[in-house]
Amino acid sequence: MLPDYPRIKSRISKILLLRMKLSSWSKLGPLSQVRKKKVQEGDEYLFIRMDGTQDKTEFNEIKAEFILNKGEVENITMPDLIKLTDKTADEIAEKTAKKMYEGIGKGCDSVGNTVDAQGKPMSPDLFFKVLDKLQIDFDDAGKPMLPSVIVSDEKIGKKLLKDLKSNPKNDKIFTEIIDKKRREFYDREANRKLVD
Repeated sequence: MLPDYPRIKSRISKILLLRMKLSSWSKLGPLSQVRKKKVQEGDEYLFIRMDGTQDKTEFNEIKAEFILNKGEVENITMPDLIKLTDKTADEIAEKTAKKMYEGIGKGCDSVGNTVDAQGKPMSPDLFFKVLDKLQIDFDDAGKPMLPSVIVSDEKIGKKLLKDLKSNPKNDKIFTEIIDKKRREFYDREANRKLVD
C-alpha cells in the first residue's frame, strides 16, 4: 500500500484555497477596498441608509469549480494546481464584480442617483453631472475625499482625463462643485446628532 500523506494534502489544500481567496479579492480593483463583514447565519440582510430608508437583500451564491478525473489527479503537478486555482479565482472575481456592480446600480437607481448618458460617450459634462449627485466627505484639512472612478475601458478613462485637463473652464466647474459639496458636508456635520 502506498502512503497517503493526509497532513501534507490538507496543508496544500489550505494554501491553495487561501491563494484563491486572496487572488480573487485582489483582482476586484477598487471593489477590493469595500469593507467585508462575515455573516454567520441567515439568508438575507437589511441595509439601513443614513436617511432611514431600508433595503432588504438576499445573499447570492458565487461559485466556480474545476473537475479532475482520476488520470489527471495521478499526474497533476503543483504548477498545474496553481494554474487551476488561479483560473478559478479569476472566475470568482469576475462573478463577484458583476454582482457588486449590479447591486451598486440598483442602489443608485433606487435613490435617484444615476445619470442617463442616453447613449452619449463619457464627457466632462457627464462626469460633472455624476459628481454633483455624489455625497463627498472632506478630511480635517478640508480636502475632498473623492471616490474612485471606474470606467469600462481604460481608453475612455484616459480620454476623459485629457478632456478634463484640456479646457480651463472645467477647473472652474470642478471647483464650484467641490465648494458646493464642502458646504453640504459642513452642514451635515453641523446637524449630526452625537450619541450620549
